[in-house]
Amino acid sequence: MTATMTTVNAILKEVYEGQIQTQMSDEVVALKRIERTSAGVVDTVGGKYVTFPIRVRRNAGISYRAENVALAAPGRQGYAAVQIGLKYGYGRFEVTGQTMELAESNYQAFASAMDGEMDGIKRDLAKDEARITYGNVSNGAMTFINDTATSASHVVLSVQYLTIGDVVDVLIASTGSATGGGTALTIDNIVESTLTVTFSASIGPTATTMAIYRTGNRLLELVTVCWSLLVFSR
Repeated sequence: MTATMTTVNAILKEVYEGQIQTQMSDEVVALKRIERTSAGVVDTVGGKYVTFPIRVRRNAGISYRAENVALAAPGRQGYAAVQIGLKYGYGRFEVTGQTMELAESNYQAFASAMDGEMDGIKRDLAKDEARITYGNVSNGAMTFINDTATSASHVVLSVQYLTIGDVVDVLIASTGSATGGGTALTIDNIVESTLTVTFSASIGPTATTMAIYRTGNRLLELVTVCWSLLVFSR
């Protein structure tokens, strides 16, 4: 009798090679361009807000004159005090005790499940901070709905900041009302070519501009990337 792949199936091995390859972009250009400095960094935060002194006006006493001609009137720098309320960003994940023990060593898994979740949430938070930097800093909108159909699938203005699996709220941008939208919706699919997003439930946006937010985040995200508090939950 002829030995075939079917007859030797019980002794065949599965070949695994290489490390885990991320299929998403983790590059964070915005944070790379922020100059690292300790100037102005304080640890005396608390209470209602943090106050920053800023320079807001240039000296207008600049003039170009011929010889022995009166110069322009002297000017001065302009300063102001800015009060910024504290913002808090959290990253959370959950790992069972069995997973921590049985998916830890090299012979057990490609990577430690615990380390993978820990390192992954750090990258994800950095990526989200970059989204906040470039996105709608006024209220945290990730993008806007671009149709008024009643359906689980909707056309949006941009899918740049959306990811399959995101849990989002679809709210009226000006008021935060969920009328016509919904809360805690999961993004089940994204078609980049048509800018179409499919949610876990049907919604019927009104003619009023409706925006997509990370669930619960409206008006609570950073105005700029100043502080981040990363909290892990096992």
